[in-house]
Amino acid sequence: MRKVVEVAPTWGDARRLLATTLAAQGADRWKEVVDLLSQSEKGSKQAVYDQRLLALLAANRGDYLEAERLLLPLVDQQEDPEEPQELLVLARVLEADGKLDAAEQRLVALAKRPARSAEHVAALAQFLLRHDRLAGVEKWLEDLDLLDPGSWRAVALRARWL
Repeated sequence: MRKVVEVAPTWGDARRLLATTLAAQGADRWKEVVDLLSQSEKGSKQAVYDQRLLALLAANRGDYLEAERLLLPLVDQQEDPEEPQELLVLARVLEADGKLDAAEQRLVALAKRPARSAEHVAALAQFLLRHDRLAGVEKWLEDLDLLDPGSWRAVALRARWL
């Protein structure tokens, strides 16, 4: 894989695969991971993919502050407001870091979006149930029932609520 990256350094998929492999090898490879994922042209779609992956890898190694720092600009400059991936990932990073109020705020914002999805509402309901934040859960479960009636996800969350 390293040879492919040397021959074609602009091939983003190869760089991301190599970076993921190196990150799995341990903390001593982190600088190399950061270098690989910093090679994209600023502002390009590849740079967004690289930054998102770097944030996920940072979160995976427990560096939630770095993951949050990398995700915030992506959330602020959402390319496609119909698919707010970074907002959901940021909420999960904040939750993992114990910043439950901030995570809940992000999830509520996601669930209230005009283009919300059943996945977003379910993520909020799961979060609320997981952390015993029960005020308002019923409303989100009702919304989930409207967005995804009779789905296993809606039924499972409703059963957990009861």
